[in-house]
Amino acid sequence: MKHFIITGGIGAGKTQLTNRLAEEKYVVGSPATTMKRRLAFVIARELGGMNALADEIFQDLMIREHKEKYRVLLQGFGEYFSNLDSFYWIRKTMTEVVQEVQNINLDSHDSVKGTVYDSIRRPEEIQGIRNIYPEAITIELRISPERQMDYLICILGYTKSEAEKVLAHSSEHWLDNYKRDFVLDGNRGNDGVWYAFKELEERGYFNGTNN
Repeated sequence: MKHFIITGGIGAGKTQLTNRLAEEKYVVGSPATTMKRRLAFVIARELGGMNALADEIFQDLMIREHKEKYRVLLQGFGEYFSNLDSFYWIRKTMTEVVQEVQNINLDSHDSVKGTVYDSIRRPEEIQGIRNIYPEAITIELRISPERQMDYLICILGYTKSEAEKVLAHSSEHWLDNYKRDFVLDGNRGNDGVWYAFKELEERGYFNGTNN
């Protein structure tokens, strides 16, 4: 199996790339998604609800347009545990991914092609994955600040000051100096990123035997 680690700034197209890989039988894991699922469970438990309420809250947390109203809560909850243990969320995510791979392989005639880890933001998260999969490939989707501003303002409805604050947050820069294996141009749009990825794949770069 191949293992991909996807990084990049807001609006670079990480989710679209991972969704397309999921369609090709890759199992997707995201520390952000894992964290939101746990937070939804905590909130539901506090409200006296059960799994159905936790699922409802989780779905609400996952809605892109709602992200701003939950941003402070999500950042505080996630970083509390990350500050206690920098590998906390990636370990939980990898446990979920391994279990899903096992379940699919048991229930399906088609084996899993690989795994892809979305929205990776910390060097420790990359290290946590590579502790288990040393051959994991890091791919950065790089996008210009101007396109990020357009994405936040025009697509997500942020004000200019809100967008500037989001882009300045430390979590957007934890990997600024981390060397990735491959860099794809997120300014080319979702289709452009996908074609660039497939070209690298077809030329054997992900096998270590490029042409």
